[in-house]
Amino acid sequence: MSLAEPLWLSEGAWKAIRDRVIDHGGMTPEVMGLARAWDEPVRDGDRVGVFVDAEQARTLGTLLDAHPDVARLLG
Repeated sequence: MSLAEPLWLSEGAWKAIRDRVIDHGGMTPEVMGLARAWDEPVRDGDRVGVFVDAEQARTLGTLLDAHPDVARLLG
């Protein structure tokens, strides 16, 4: 198991990725793990932090490759 690292993003980007990418990514075990991490954010002012490990980051990258319009929200 690798260490989780924070991914900081805006509230809008967090919601868009959750609603338009993760929820429609097919509930494979990898996507389910990412969805659990995504639903436990840390908030700091107007930023949302999601802690993901290397496998979850790869899963997120694959999902965002299929949704470039949402990927652009990450800046």
